[in-house]
Amino acid sequence: MTMPQKTMTVKTCSVIARSLLWACPWPSLWASLWASLWASVAMTACAANQADLQSPGSSTAAVSSAAPTGTPVPPADPAATAPPLSTVLTTDQSQLQKMFSAAGAAPAASMAPGGSAGDPIEAGIKGVASKQAPGMQPDGPIAKGTLQEGGHLEMLATLVPGKCYAVVGFAPSGGIIDLDLHLLAPPLYNILSGEDTTDDNTPVIAKAPNPMCPAVAVTIPYKIDIFAERGSGALGVQLFSKSK
Repeated sequence: MTMPQKTMTVKTCSVIARSLLWACPWPSLWASLWASLWASVAMTACAANQADLQSPGSSTAAVSSAAPTGTPVPPADPAATAPPLSTVLTTDQSQLQKMFSAAGAAPAASMAPGGSAGDPIEAGIKGVASKQAPGMQPDGPIAKGTLQEGGHLEMLATLVPGKCYAVVGFAPSGGIIDLDLHLLAPPLYNILSGEDTTDDNTPVIAKAPNPMCPAVAVTIPYKIDIFAERGSGALGVQLFSKSK
């Protein structure tokens, strides 16, 4: 006799067992006992197969156990989960992806210590900062370079807890007409955390009275994307800060 398959239900097993009893053609006591024995064997086998189907060792359980067991997920980067530090106007995803791609391929700007007497770019940055970032002081070197229209440069700006910041840019007249600045958040620098809001040669991220004051209690290295949207020429960008 073929044993019941694992897919059989308990009800099916019971029907098979009763059929063995009813099919017994011998009216004798021994024949009845013999049929009862086979019915009992059938019920036991069915029950065992059902238990195996539902037990941790069954194929169903094996499929379930193959699922992920809750491997701990590394904590997200604070800058990636924090809200923007300043105004963000660009929200179109195609424009953002184009910006991130260009910034990722941009060369680094030259970093100068500042303090060069008679430098028109440094003088221009100080003049813009006195109006748009009053009370702030230069924080780190000046990024300098020359861009053709549509070109990009990059600089890093490390923001620390306990300070407020602004980013000031300047391009001399007759060169870049529209200089843009974008603050990109780590770790992949594909999150826009602030940008200037003007179409001119004196861009500022987080101009007064709304400076950038990081809320996270860790030092974070942001990237500043410097973009010559219209015009070509020399430029300078510097980070400014003050205590909270």
